[in-house]
Amino acid sequence: MIPDKCEVVIIGSGAVGACTAYYLAKKGITDVVVLEKSGSLGGATTSICAGGMRSQFTTEINIELSKLSFRLLEQLDSYNLVQDEMDQCGYMFIFTAQDNLSEFYDAMLLQQRLGVQTEWMEPKQIQKKLPMLVLEDVAGATYNKQDGLIDPNKITNAYIRLSRELGVKYYPGVAVTDFITDGSAIQQVVTSEGAITSRVVVNATGPWSKFVAAKAGIELPVIPCHQQLLVTDVLPWLPADFPVIVFPGEGLGLHKETGGLLTGLNKPFVAGVCEDPDYNYSDPEWEYKHLEAALRRLPRLQEATIKSCWGGYYDDTLDSHPVLGADNKIQGFYHASGFSGHGFMHSPAAGLLISEEIAGNSAQTLDISSLRSNRWLTAAGRKINECYKI
Repeated sequence: MIPDKCEVVIIGSGAVGACTAYYLAKKGITDVVVLEKSGSLGGATTSICAGGMRSQFTTEINIELSKLSFRLLEQLDSYNLVQDEMDQCGYMFIFTAQDNLSEFYDAMLLQQRLGVQTEWMEPKQIQKKLPMLVLEDVAGATYNKQDGLIDPNKITNAYIRLSRELGVKYYPGVAVTDFITDGSAIQQVVTSEGAITSRVVVNATGPWSKFVAAKAGIELPVIPCHQQLLVTDVLPWLPADFPVIVFPGEGLGLHKETGGLLTGLNKPFVAGVCEDPDYNYSDPEWEYKHLEAALRRLPRLQEATIKSCWGGYYDDTLDSHPVLGADNKIQGFYHASGFSGHGFMHSPAAGLLISEEIAGNSAQTLDISSLRSNRWLTAAGRKINECYKI
């Protein structure tokens, strides 16, 4: 049975919600309730994400979110989470002449200025490292050997366990149906199991966040966008050091997974198609296009057998940056969504920063003023835009 009151309600038990709960509890705010509408904890989006961890972004705030997340995960080494789980296979973004090479080269220089060890690779270097790929039209790449992959379920479950040990309460199978406000501040959270009196709510529901925010009268510009992934059976010819590969101009991504290969293709948003996220939704036509794109770059995939495939949703924004922090209209309502496919990798940072705002009225570790929910209303707020969109 859910409590009738608490200090903080977090909606969503995925990586962002679990990290927020943990860092709140670390600050002594332990009267925290985490609600999860599905029957199991860990979040619908987090549980099926690919698990990439990287610092290669084109804006300072996204780079700093990654750096902070890496530092926070390293602090959990005493729990053998990062040392045992992080596969530093590297991350490579491969560009053709159709891409804006100067933009990505400048992004690499920005990363280097911020302490991220990204390097530029010429076509011959790329071909030598990845002889199995078709790269005749490639003009260059950025590569960071310290980026890589980590198991999102193990990390999220660890944050859930650690926050529970500090007193946080989790309730699976409980959906939020409404909010009661006085017109300017949160008063109660109405759920499928009753109402909870609380003046602080964190919306960490990913692709559902715009619909949850709407219940509080908040218009949140977060777009749920469908994605499909597939994993092949074991590929003996795939090298152990095969990095995460992204062709940003094509929206194609590839990386090793349980001895085989995971591949996905960005699907452009079409108004009306993804207005109600449904994890049973499948698009066979897009899956066919996805396979065609992957085979063009890696012809030996025709030798593989598809082991599994699934669909999910990114919670995209207009500038591919998250909506993070206190709402500008409804007091006590905090946003933690819109990560545009980077939610898991930025979840430790997001959790810490939101906990700082709740505990001390402002984030201290990073300035997140550029990520407010109303940023698109001003010219200054429209200046950030992420070009690494996968």
